[in-house]
Amino acid sequence: MGQEIPKMKEYLSIIKNASNLYKIKCYKDAAAEYDRAFNLGDRFIRVADYYNSACCQALNNNSDRAIRNLSKAIMDGKYSNYTHILSDPDFKSLRKKREWGLLAEHVRVNELNKNRLSALLDSILEMDQNYRSNLDSVTKEFGAGSPKTKEYYQKMHELDSLNLLKVRPIIDSIGWPGPYEVGNKGGLAIFLVIQHSNAEVQEKYLPLMRSAAMKGNAILANLALLEDRVAISNGRKQLYGSQVFVDPKTNSYFLAPIEDEKNLNLRRKEMDLQPIEEYCKLFGIEYSFADK
Repeated sequence: MGQEIPKMKEYLSIIKNASNLYKIKCYKDAAAEYDRAFNLGDRFIRVADYYNSACCQALNNNSDRAIRNLSKAIMDGKYSNYTHILSDPDFKSLRKKREWGLLAEHVRVNELNKNRLSALLDSILEMDQNYRSNLDSVTKEFGAGSPKTKEYYQKMHELDSLNLLKVRPIIDSIGWPGPYEVGNKGGLAIFLVIQHSNAEVQEKYLPLMRSAAMKGNAILANLALLEDRVAISNGRKQLYGSQVFVDPKTNSYFLAPIEDEKNLNLRRKEMDLQPIEEYCKLFGIEYSFADK
């Protein structure tokens, strides 16, 4: 994973340059930059990149390439903004092509599917967070080991199991979904349901989340959390220092063991995480590196 991130950031840098060229109407050069980025590997290409590349190709009067890249955005990436694609002036030259009607219809279907999945996942996210947002108040009111608190935990875990039954068929059918398929809140719901599941489920879906993160379909910081959970479940040290536990004797927080601790903050930065010292302050932990 660590070796992929520098390559991904190189990809994003080229994409940014392509976008800037598009803004100043250098469509031919912009299209060439998109191609240069795409040559780094399919694993980094996002739906928006295929779409924007198609815009540049269309404006550069290369309709065949435009149709091909737009098709990838729609068919593979599930691009779903039906109103936008119908009115996008960049595709004026494509609307006379025989493929246009079929592509537009696929966008309409993608939008319907996204709305349906988003509604389901938004409700799952709301239930998940409602239970966890009330957990502290229940614990404070009744005590950590009280029957009431244990009952609350039991109900929360039952809800987690029910949510997993709803989420697994989605991932198993379409892979780890991105924002074009389920929206941003839907993507968060998917992550949280997997994060709150058992170790076997987490390990099964971790590779899918890794691939999704490379395309911007999953948040790097969230991926780091899942990476650490799976590592600890398998008896390994965590890579990103995200997993914090409570000492039952002192009731204080402590970090689970960390692999290659001296490079921890470098890895955290790659995953868009704050420095470990700042993170630890949230839990009242005074952090100092073992090796300096």
